[in-house]
Amino acid sequence: MKTAFAAAAAGAFAAALLGCGNTYFTDWRPSYYHELIRVGDPQNEVGARSLALGGAGRAGLYEPAAAVSNPAALAFIRRPSVSMGGGYYSRILTVQPGEEDPRAEASSGSFAPSFAAGVLPVAGGKVVLGGAAWVPNDYAYRLGKGAGNEIKSTGTLYAVGPTAATRWGPFALGFGADYLLGAQNLSFPPRDAAAGSYRSGGYDVRGAIMARGEAAPGWTVAACAFGRKGAALNVTGARSFDLTLPPAAGAALGVTYGHIAVYGDYIYTFYDMMRTGEPTIAAVLGSVVYPVGWGMAGAEYTTAGGAVARAGVAYRPWFIQYANGSKPVSLRYAMGGGWPLAGKRGRLDAALSYGRRGALTPDGYLVDELELALSFNYFW
Repeated sequence: MKTAFAAAAAGAFAAALLGCGNTYFTDWRPSYYHELIRVGDPQNEVGARSLALGGAGRAGLYEPAAAVSNPAALAFIRRPSVSMGGGYYSRILTVQPGEEDPRAEASSGSFAPSFAAGVLPVAGGKVVLGGAAWVPNDYAYRLGKGAGNEIKSTGTLYAVGPTAATRWGPFALGFGADYLLGAQNLSFPPRDAAAGSYRSGGYDVRGAIMARGEAAPGWTVAACAFGRKGAALNVTGARSFDLTLPPAAGAALGVTYGHIAVYGDYIYTFYDMMRTGEPTIAAVLGSVVYPVGWGMAGAEYTTAGGAVARAGVAYRPWFIQYANGSKPVSLRYAMGGGWPLAGKRGRLDAALSYGRRGALTPDGYLVDELELALSFNYFW
């Protein structure tokens, strides 16, 4: 459940930008603060399979990576197994705040959310215990290029948590508790006292319910509902404050017939419930944030030999809007494949995803995102 986690390391950056008095940011409308600091820009998928499906597929997970996005799916795993993966994530942002302001550019290149997870069925397979560790956010930014007041930021957020799931026939229930630990370093012009190192730590809880079974001869249907409480974080550094990230809830459906499977997922994040103990951030958050719903769909085809071809698309709007109240268009396209390994006990998945958000209008911004991912699963 990474939707909230991606904002954690950026919380300290928000406090610094909004309180440092840097003239380059002083006249910008609040929405630009959010995009530049990447508060709450969520990364939901873990593993190349889900990425290749456009972020969909939670109802079709059969691997330990489900511990992050749909813990109830672990209950359907009947053998000890492990998952691991990572990749590369590139993001280029261009902002055009207005005719009187210079254009700003920011870029990041980092590991796509890397993870390791494992599960172990116990009590005759009626209970599955598992856990996962992952990197929800790993980035480097250079902001304000050409404006005379460049800001540099690097940060990483780590998450780790145990998960447990149980099953009654076609129904399953799963829960997880996550500990978050972040580190961030900021470099400002010399007159800004907010530069330096920041640390963040906190917790979150997540859960899911699921049903999976044969609806008709040859047809398998799976559905799930999932959610998280929202991480409670404490950020310490030049400025210290508490940050409560937004709760989220969603549902997913998967239908399989023969060699073809189709998935649809929806996530709704209550960004308007984001809270912080830093008054300046609270003022900006309250002025531009609204709840956001994401829709994702994907399909995969499995050959007789076990190789898989996948494709997906997603509508993933921001939780911020332009100064005139309009919302940026946001689409992502993905494709990938999977191959059986180790006598079909293992599987290697690969994915490529490209997305574009916004437009370079006089009051707009444009982001190009490219992501590559590989993941591996093995079942004993």
